Amino acid sequence: FYFLKNNGIKEIIYGNPSKVTYKVILLAKNGVGTKTSFINAYTNKTFEENCNRTAGCSYCTTKIDLKNGNKLTLDFWDTAEYKGQDKLYEFFLKDSDVVLLGYYVTNKVSFDDIKDYWYPLSKRISGKALIYLLGNKIDLFEYIEVVENEVIKFTKENDIRFFKISCKTFAGIQTFIDDLTNELIKR
Repeated sequence: FYFLKNNGIKEIIYGNPSKVTYKVILLAKNGVGTKTSFINAYTNKTFEENCNRTAGCSYCTTKIDLKNGNKLTLDFWDTAEYKGQDKLYEFFLKDSDVVLLGYYVTNKVSFDDIKDYWYPLSKRISGKALIYLLGNKIDLFEYIEVVENEVIKFTKENDIRFFKISCKTFAGIQTFIDDLTNELIKR
């Protein structure tokens, strides 16, 4: 499994998804950069140092052309942080196919928030959604606070797929998208 670039169109070598549109919810503490910055990095190949915070929710759609002529659509729902507003998240998480939980590797509190609030909430509401954990800001390696062994232990115990990325340098983003696409096709 791998992607080819052909006139700017992403193609997947094999696969025929049973579904063509997937709802992807992004959850994280505000300022983590794994929501709006991720969407900008992946869909527009851009990075803003001081990105405006999302108010409410924003929405973005991207299509991936499959080699067999089919299309796979990812509908990204970028949510603002409203901790404690579980009823609001029920709306966003309902019928979601994928939940992206984000933290920044330079801030232990952001990872603790994933373990203590975002993961339990998303697991309870989204049910069978595929859950990913994205550790952002790996370009700031000299400031890393989160011990990777702790992250790996958490993801293994909870059957969560884990990727380290940098929205600033785009490192790891395509690898994550390749894995996500492959997992969705297998479902």
